Amino acid sequence: MPRSPAALAAILNQLTDTSCLFLPDTAESWDDLMKRVSTVGVVAEVKEETYDYFLDVLPPRWVGSRCFCFAEGAEALRYFYQSGGRFFCRQMTWEETVSFCAAAGIPTPD
Repeated sequence: MPRSPAALAAILNQLTDTSCLFLPDTAESWDDLMKRVSTVGVVAEVKEETYDYFLDVLPPRWVGSRCFCFAEGAEALRYFYQSGGRFFCRQMTWEETVSFCAAAGIPTPD
């Protein structure tokens, strides 16, 4: 698959827009965390342990510098990244996933 570094950079910039930041509760259950990081269109701050869990539980679909994409099976990608010593997650839509995969030169989840 051909890659497009400029398109990938533009997509990553869009995905890290924290104007819609969803902060965690102090005592958050796993179910509440999963609902929060599954909300499309917002960036959810996560703990380092959560970031590490998703990095290690399955092989990432894509890995960049201080970031990676996660998906279980044929689902939209979830983008995890670090910035300023903090950790974040952004659930992509299916359309964002298709665009991201094309720009990154990786197969679309199926």
